[in-house]
Amino acid sequence: MDLIIEAALESKQNKTPLVMIARVKIEKLKRFFRMAHELNIVDYKKYISFQTDLQEISKDTNNWISYLKNSKVAASENPTQD
Repeated sequence: MDLIIEAALESKQNKTPLVMIARVKIEKLKRFFRMAHELNIVDYKKYISFQTDLQEISKDTNNWISYLKNSKVAASENPTQD
């Protein structure tokens, strides 16, 4: 969450590294919860709830990365536009 907030407050060119680090942390969380479920630490209902939320956050993060990459490509093709 900290990285997402930091990225939101950064300038466009500084967002990508922060969002990419956040993406890795989200993937780690997904695996952590899967392992917790497999070890019977987290019950199935909570596991599904966490996984559903984390998958949505992961999709949003990946979309943000795609947007930032496409913005950089567009900016490099047309450097006079802001």
